[in-house]
Amino acid sequence: MSKFKNIYFVMLVSGALLTGTTFAATEITTTAKSQAKQDAVISFKVIKESLTLKKSDIKSAKLVRNPKGGDFVLLTLTKVAAERMLQLTKNNIDHSMALVINNRIISQPVIRSAISGQLQVTFTSHQEAKSFYERLIA
Repeated sequence: MSKFKNIYFVMLVSGALLTGTTFAATEITTTAKSQAKQDAVISFKVIKESLTLKKSDIKSAKLVRNPKGGDFVLLTLTKVAAERMLQLTKNNIDHSMALVINNRIISQPVIRSAISGQLQVTFTSHQEAKSFYERLIA
């Protein structure tokens, strides 16, 4: 099991990236999947801002089981990291934000309110949430 190098929170100008997108420091490379079959259009998005969190920016992490599905990892950020997250999110309400770990998009929520000291990363399966949590604390 490899450790995470960094966790990126990437603010998109608008819309969302396709599943399978990878992020590198200054470029986005997209691999078209079956989603593009219907209208055969691929959309490329420009990154507006980004925030990189290191393990030292995360005060604690907790794996939370949801009996109704959607297990998540609750991250508590340090004071400095919380302020940086707040700055990234408060002026970008209703914009997409991609969570990128080891150059792979993990999730792509729309920001509904400013995020500060705590945030949750929700997964579709318990195994995905558990794997993320274990790699994060390793």
